[in-house]
Amino acid sequence: MVNLVTNAIEALERSGGDSRRVEVVVDVQDGFARCAVSDSGPGMAEVMAQDVGGPGVGRSGQRGFGLAVSQSIIELHRGALELERSATLSGACVSFRLPLARRRA
Repeated sequence: MVNLVTNAIEALERSGGDSRRVEVVVDVQDGFARCAVSDSGPGMAEVMAQDVGGPGVGRSGQRGFGLAVSQSIIELHRGALELERSATLSGACVSFRLPLARRRA
């Protein structure tokens, strides 16, 4: 979650826009905890949205592996990472789902 919020803040800093907003929503759906991080930045290039596992553009325009590492960690815990346009803000939304822990008797 920290990596996703940091990415959103960095996108806003690069955008130079006047309105800078990051939204984090955490909820439970169908036995999964879902965390969605949206921003009011410029959004993501279509190629980023199609290839989550590939390296993306990081700080200073350099190639970074933050999303790929996040995806690996999430998948290791039987979850999924998704990239899409934000439904509530003008930029991107990166969300992940993780299965809820089972209670032990």
